[in-house]
Amino acid sequence: MRHSAVLLGALLLFALRAGAQINAPASTSIGSPSLFTPVSLNLTEAAGPSELPAKPEPAAPAAAPTTPQEIPGVFGDYYTQVFIGYTYFRFFEIPSTEQNLDGIDVSMAYYMKPWVAPDLEVFDAVGSYNGKTTNMFFFGAGPRVRWQTPSGVEFWGHVLGGFAHYSPSTIYGYPTAGALEAGGGVDFGPPHRRWVYRVQADAVSTFLFGVHQVSPRVAAGIVLKF
Repeated sequence: MRHSAVLLGALLLFALRAGAQINAPASTSIGSPSLFTPVSLNLTEAAGPSELPAKPEPAAPAAAPTTPQEIPGVFGDYYTQVFIGYTYFRFFEIPSTEQNLDGIDVSMAYYMKPWVAPDLEVFDAVGSYNGKTTNMFFFGAGPRVRWQTPSGVEFWGHVLGGFAHYSPSTIYGYPTAGALEAGGGVDFGPPHRRWVYRVQADAVSTFLFGVHQVSPRVAAGIVLKF
């Protein structure tokens, strides 16, 4: 009985100790976390403020332009030019006869390319000789070339072929004949506008009365652009 009681007491003590170990939380060595101990991850403690992902900031609105933007098409290119002006014509009729005539000059050019255009021109000048009214009419067509500067000044030249008619008739021959005009001019005024000023000078070659004449001519007026 005595040994049985001792054995029974030892078994009871072992059972109580085993039950206490099962019900108590598992303990581990210092500095080593238990495999069954839940670990909470705190981002604030695990990483410094500089290591946290930066919060995206809203994009700043685009700054307004400080200068107004140019609107295309306001000052477009003009392809057609119409000139209306005054002309002075010094007609060397025959070697011993000269006349001063003045009148109106009209021309038109259409620029198929930025630098070249077909050119049409008509001038009609009136004068007086021996108490009679005289008149010189010229019509010609040909090429015109130009060179434009950034400031709006335009230099150009042309060569025109056509005919000339002089009246009144004379005893020297038929008053209508072929004619050739060569010269050039300068257009200047406000850039990219529909009108500018023009001055030009030409040499007019005619074959009137069976004589070859070369006569100077100048003109000035306004150019309208379309």
